[in-house]
Amino acid sequence: DIFHAAPNIDHSQEFVRKDIKVWLNWLRNDIGFDGWSLDFV
Repeated sequence: DIFHAAPNIDHSQEFVRKDIKVWLNWLRNDIGFDGWSLDFV
């Protein structure tokens, strides 16, 4: 099935997991987020 909240993102690939971690750390460290919620209905 297609997960519509994150289409075409293959989480089984190491470079995808690394990029997501870098992006989340950027949100926390540079933008000032203190948490996040990934919700999908």
